Amino acid sequence: MIGPVYGEPTPGQAENQPNGIIQFINKRGEAPINETDRKKFNEIAELIGMCIQNTNNVTKTIGVTLKLN
Repeated sequence: MIGPVYGEPTPGQAENQPNGIIQFINKRGEAPINETDRKKFNEIAELIGMCIQNTNNVTKTIGVTLKLN
């Protein structure tokens, strides 16, 4: 299963473009990916997106702080 990760767009990036792509592989036997796996995948993608957005916010804050000093 492959899907996009969305966070705050980086400069020059369109709003609807992903910040990255993740791949989710079911390594337990030969069972196909099920609805529980899809739910976990979406939760992980959302968490990574929030991490990207928080990192962008911290970077902006540091940049503003450095400009003030």
